[in-house]
Amino acid sequence: MLLTTLKSVKNRKNEFRTLKALGWNNKRIITMLFMETTIQTIIIWIIASIITVTFLTLDSTIVFSFLIIKFSSIIYLLVVTLLLSLVIPLIGTLLPVLYVVRLKPTEALKYE
Repeated sequence: MLLTTLKSVKNRKNEFRTLKALGWNNKRIITMLFMETTIQTIIIWIIASIITVTFLTLDSTIVFSFLIIKFSSIIYLLVVTLLLSLVIPLIGTLLPVLYVVRLKPTEALKYE
């Protein structure tokens, strides 16, 4: 996720410079980056959760008493993966954020 975000930020550096030239402050741009990362992460987590739950519930050898234990394990797994999938990309977004903060809006005006 870090490499994807970093590549996206480098490709969009003129966009960020232009936003700064239009008056956006660093906080607003950083919030935009964190929101994009969070939304992408949640969408990926939902898809992965659907696939995981589908494969775990397809096991036909489960006895009913084990199904309750397995259900609580699935819920625990989903909660832990949601927390980790939100924290790790947000930490990974810090490096691209440092790159965005150092961009100068005057450079965008040179190229436009």
